[in-house]
Amino acid sequence: MRWSCSMALKTHRISAIYDLVYGVDTIIVSDNELISIVLEEAPAYFYELKSAEDVAEIIANRVQILIKERAS
Repeated sequence: MRWSCSMALKTHRISAIYDLVYGVDTIIVSDNELISIVLEEAPAYFYELKSAEDVAEIIANRVQILIKERAS
């Protein structure tokens, strides 16, 4: 009896892991260089030195440069 209970528990765990692995629909990748760009430029908006549009444009330009550098 003890063995069958243990097997049922293991089967339940395997099933839960299987469901977890095959249920994943998002992968998160962190890019420290990109995060650094945002952290460097965002304070200008929060301290009201630049508009959100200006900061967004600066970030977008820097990210484009980063992408081009990585491509070469």
